[in-house]
Formats: sequence, C-alpha cells, structure tokens
Amino acid sequence: MARSAWSRPDASWPGLLAAVEALDVRAVFAFPVRVGIIGLGALTGHRSRPGEMSIAQLTDAFHLADTLAQLTIATAAHADRPGTTLLDEPGLHFAEVHQATGMLAAQLDTGCDHALVRLRGHAFSHGRPLLEVARDVLTRRLRLDLDGDAGDAPC
Repeated sequence: MARSAWSRPDASWPGLLAAVEALDVRAVFAFPVRVGIIGLGALTGHRSRPGEMSIAQLTDAFHLADTLAQLTIATAAHADRPGTTLLDEPGLHFAEVHQATGMLAAQLDTGCDHALVRLRGHAFSHGRPLLEVARDVLTRRLRLDLDGDAGDAPC
C-alpha cells in the first residue's frame, strides 16, 4: 500500500499537515488551466473521501478547467468592458493563432499568456477576426508595439 504524502514530514510546509487534517481533506486534485501551451493557472479541489476520481468526474473537471481558461482570456482581453460575456472565439483553436502568439511574445519580450491577450485585444478593438489578425502578424503585415498600438511592419 502506498504511503500518503501527508504522512511524510516536510519542513517546507510546517503547518500544512495540521490544516489538511482539520479540514478533513483526504484527496486533492489539480488541473491545468491553459489555452494550448499557454498556462494560466490551475484549478484545484479536494474532498473528504480518499481515492481517485471517476472518468466522468475527470472529464467534467477538465471541461471546467478549459472553460475557466476561455473565461480568463475573454475577461482579460475585454477588461475595459464590464460584463462582457464569454466568447469562445473560433479562431482561438487555429495553429496560426498560437504561432502568432509566439511571434508576438518574442517581439514584446513577454510571456505567451500576455501575448495572446494582446493579440485578442487588438483583434477585438479593431473589429477584426482573431485568425485574420494572427495571419497578419505571421506575414509581418502587423507588428504590435509595447503600448499595444499597431506599428508599420519592418520591410
């Protein structure tokens, strides 16, 4: 029988064992919240019954994490508009969007998460489809500067 991680003493988390026991935690789960390769955070949960999650529970948890990722991106891209609804933009799932995100991250010397928000924000603020803006970045017809404004692409 495998030994519980909670039974091992760890100087890095001196108060964790007592807090976990006080909450009657017997299982902890964490799921990545991401869009493609862009990590936005983690969805965590716990329960008072030990054991693994069922396939249906795992499926639901991964769907929830995906929905949270979409909500996070949509909210960040439209932060200036309170109450903006979740937009599952079709272009978000195209390879060109992820490639353009990488190019933009390199241009701005920032992380992919921030670059994707900038790409989506530019598309939204200019009333253009995300995929179209991504293709302009890839073909170097569009280069966003550090202020978020579009500049002339270098020839």
